[in-house]
Amino acid sequence: MEWVTGESANLRLTDLGRALVAGLEGSMTFQSAEPELLAVALEPQDPMIYIHLTRTFSGAGKGMLVDPFLKPEAVQWLLQDTTIRRVLIKSAGGRKELKRDQDEIAIALGALEHGSELEIRHADSKEMHDRCLIADNDTVMVIGSSLSGIGKNVTALIQAPPDIARMYRERNEQLWQRATPLVPHAAPRKSLAP
Repeated sequence: MEWVTGESANLRLTDLGRALVAGLEGSMTFQSAEPELLAVALEPQDPMIYIHLTRTFSGAGKGMLVDPFLKPEAVQWLLQDTTIRRVLIKSAGGRKELKRDQDEIAIALGALEHGSELEIRHADSKEMHDRCLIADNDTVMVIGSSLSGIGKNVTALIQAPPDIARMYRERNEQLWQRATPLVPHAAPRKSLAP
C-alpha cells in the first residue's frame, strides 16, 4: 500500500496518505475522495522545473504572490508566463539590498510591456515572512523558498488545508490593504557630460 502517488513534481496523497496525515495532525479529519494535488516538488536538476512552477502559478488565476524577498528578475516571468496580477513584498526599511531590488522592480514594471498590469506592493511588517501563492479560488500554496531560490535548492509548493489557507488569505489581504504600491518608473538616465 502506498501513501503517496505520482511523479516527484506532482505528488498526491492516496486514501491511506490522507488517513496518515489526519492521524498525525489530530485536527484534520479523514475523508475518502479522489486524491487532490497537495504538493509540487521542485528539484534543481529537473529540466522541467520552470514548467512545473509555471503550471502551478497558472492555476492561481489572477491571485496574489507573497514573496517578501522577490528579485527583479522574476517580474518578467510573472508578467509574461503567469496570470498573477498582485504581488506583496517586504518594505526595504533601511536595508540597501532590498531598496535596490525595489527600485529595479519599479524600473522593470515601467520598462516591460504590460508592466502596469502587475501591481506590486510592499508592506512594512514583521509579520511578513512566509511565501505563498493565493489563488482566485481561495486555495493557498505555501512556497518553500523565494522565487530566486527555485532552481538552486530543492523546494516545494504545498497546498494548505482550508483552515490554514483561510489564515494565510486573511492575514495577507490585511497586509495588502495597508501596503504601499510600487510606482513603475523609467530607468534613471546618466549624463554623458563631463
